[in-house]
Amino acid sequence: MPTDHIGTPTVASLNQRNTQFWKLQTELFEQRISDNKLFSKAMCDMAAEERRNIPVYYRKTFETALEDAADAKATFHGESCQKGGRAAKSDPLQKLIEKLLQGNLQMNAGQLWHALRKELGKGVITAIDPEPSKDESDANRKIHFVAADGKVKTAPVCGLKYRLSRAKKKITVSEGG
Repeated sequence: MPTDHIGTPTVASLNQRNTQFWKLQTELFEQRISDNKLFSKAMCDMAAEERRNIPVYYRKTFETALEDAADAKATFHGESCQKGGRAAKSDPLQKLIEKLLQGNLQMNAGQLWHALRKELGKGVITAIDPEPSKDESDANRKIHFVAADGKVKTAPVCGLKYRLSRAKKKITVSEGG
């Protein structure tokens, strides 16, 4: 910014800066007012201030209400994008569990375990870790299965009850019950 011999900005430079600022503000205002949702939100905010009997001097200007509405939209849009993402896809083990459940929705986790052992080596399940000894925990046991990309993946045996629950929920929702 050009300055005079003392170091203060010149009137011409201040006018140029002022012109740039208001040009940007005018563009933002026109963008915001053309968005029906922002316009409605701004009008609602201003009406709310009127209903609460806030003195006119302390009320938001229309530009400020539009700016607040735009900020709120950006915030909510950002949060919804973070919560979004890809829909969960069933892996081959989950699909096998769903297939095994088709005939018996009353199956419990123990019955599912035995049904999965029968599927060992038939394409999806490649291995199941052996039963632990009496001193060892069951928490580290895994079911090894072939994923859709052809790689061998593992799933904890202790997670079968959750997979079973999800499969039952999916089947009952798809059957409309």
